[in-house]
Amino acid sequence: MSTTTYSSKHRVQGETQESIVTRPVARKVLAVSRVVIGFTFLWAFLDKLFGFGFATPSSRAWIN
Repeated sequence: MSTTTYSSKHRVQGETQESIVTRPVARKVLAVSRVVIGFTFLWAFLDKLFGFGFATPSSRAWIN
């Protein structure tokens, strides 16, 4: 059995995002990617709900 010791550089519980991602460019890339992924899921939901014809034909829409 081995024991592991961690230095103070390791992440502790309760640490905020600002201290994890420190580069401004990386923070902006993550923010844009969150918005793009969110829009992707929103678009899939709206297409399934209204049947815009992209992945779901209008005859198979949820509101039909």
